[in-house]
Amino acid sequence: MSQHYYHETDPDGSCITVLLGWDRPLQHVFLVVTKESKDQKMEEMLYSNLDDPSSRGQDVVYYRNKVSDLGLNLPETMYTEVESDLANNTGNRIVQHTHEGFDDQ
Repeated sequence: MSQHYYHETDPDGSCITVLLGWDRPLQHVFLVVTKESKDQKMEEMLYSNLDDPSSRGQDVVYYRNKVSDLGLNLPETMYTEVESDLANNTGNRIVQHTHEGFDDQ
């Protein structure tokens, strides 16, 4: 599966992590958004496609709307790279994104 990560610190100092990717074996796009308290003692699930019955078979646009509903602004590269992974059926790829670009590991 491809895994595209983005990290953001919210105003209260908590770290929000977004994981968007393409699951090659299951043939679907996925999204997980978590929030870790600033003291790193607690993690809260803000969104998971596993808890969203409407997510099955959805494309990147569906998840773009979910991210927007959470008030997050992801780098455009996350969406375009996941779309590319989907089109090329890419697996085993981990990418860190920032608003300045991305690092393919």
